[in-house]
Amino acid sequence: MDVLDAETLYAALYLRTTSWEWPGERSDLHDGFSSIAAAFLAANEIASCALLDVPHPAMSNAGAEIYARYISLEQPRGGYFKAAESGSLELMSFIEGLYGLESFLHAAFPMHPVGDYASEASRDEEEAWGNQVRRALGEAADPQEDTYGIRSEPEWSYYRCAKEDISIFQGPEITAAFSALANATRKRSLPGVSGSLEVRGELHNFAPDEKVSRLTEIVGMLSGVKAESPPEVMSLENCVILGAHGFVVMAGAASGHRAFDSEKEQVLLRHQSEVEYLFRGSAFSWASSVGGAVSIPRSSPSPARAWSRRGQSNREGQRARWRPGLDSGLVHAAIGERRHAGKRSTTDH
Repeated sequence: MDVLDAETLYAALYLRTTSWEWPGERSDLHDGFSSIAAAFLAANEIASCALLDVPHPAMSNAGAEIYARYISLEQPRGGYFKAAESGSLELMSFIEGLYGLESFLHAAFPMHPVGDYASEASRDEEEAWGNQVRRALGEAADPQEDTYGIRSEPEWSYYRCAKEDISIFQGPEITAAFSALANATRKRSLPGVSGSLEVRGELHNFAPDEKVSRLTEIVGMLSGVKAESPPEVMSLENCVILGAHGFVVMAGAASGHRAFDSEKEQVLLRHQSEVEYLFRGSAFSWASSVGGAVSIPRSSPSPARAWSRRGQSNREGQRARWRPGLDSGLVHAAIGERRHAGKRSTTDH
């Protein structure tokens, strides 16, 4: 946490394990723990995080290796907190969330490895796992660039594809952890044009159909099980996580608030097009009252003028456009009035 000035603090998380506690190459630990940590913060509506890889300081081409990782708090305040002598409610909530995250990780995973390192998987077992995943990935797989392995604590098999920025875990602990978070979140998912809009409190994220379909395909090929129900999906700021059939798979994606806002604009354009072609307001007559509550003086201009077909002009030469949020209720009430009267009429312009 950095103190930027007397009134502003900036916070982010940094994750890197140590070689004397964890054997072998540790990209899987940095990838898995940071992703679950970010999912925890999202599920609890604390923050939507971006996962930022730290390059290896001694290697210019480390392939899919994750030397370390920053967890950047992009939403709702971009990682900034107000500093005050009386304390900041938002900052205290974040700190409380970190205590909860620590407890969750300790419960979900053995955080301090124990036992004989010789119990790790053999090279033949790791190669068999790598070949299985490469068949599922197809042309995206590259044994020279990708990193993979099997670990006993935590108990998982891991593969990271450098070309597609896809990570694959198979293991009971990480599967249970992600499933618990995905089911605990109070997410509202709305269908968009090219994906799903996800809302969790103040957090706005986007799950691109293309990424979800790709991850679902990979899980299906690895598990041999055809998906019969939608998988568990959680979107972070730059990553989509999917869990199904004992696998947790992740892919880098434009899935944060900017993608959400862009998709929201596409939804608006789609609805405008649907209104224009499906609900043209050129064949309605108006009753003198709506449900007995609103009276329209006969001396007033006919409200039907505001429903002229788009592109036509009313008497004053002004173009009118249908506003469904306000006017559709009046139309429905007018339709109900006509049905009550037992007749249907039309008005031609």
